[in-house]
Amino acid sequence: MIEPLPEKENIVEKTLHYLKTSLALYELKAIQKAAIVSSGLVSFLFSFTLLSIAFLIANIGFAIWLGEKLGALYLGFLCSSAVYLVLALVLFVFRKSLIVKPFEKYFLNLFIPKSPSDEQ
Repeated sequence: MIEPLPEKENIVEKTLHYLKTSLALYELKAIQKAAIVSSGLVSFLFSFTLLSIAFLIANIGFAIWLGEKLGALYLGFLCSSAVYLVLALVLFVFRKSLIVKPFEKYFLNLFIPKSPSDEQ
């Protein structure tokens, strides 16, 4: 009558094995997401750095050229900085629609895969 004990042990062993396997799968998925995010971040920072340097050099050249056209070097730098001040104000006013929401969508799409029912 006490024979069913091995079956209970088998069920417990299978359950433990399932839980360990599920945990390992979630760990691997987390590592994959972390690798995707970190590689994307490193790529973005590298590209951003190079583009920032190129943009800075181009702006210095533009300010010097504009200063020569206006007759005073400082006027060229003043005009170019005024343009960036206006651009910064516009970005500040519209930051939610131009910056925050696109980044939220990007990261949500990165971490939460779309199901086939969402595409229809």
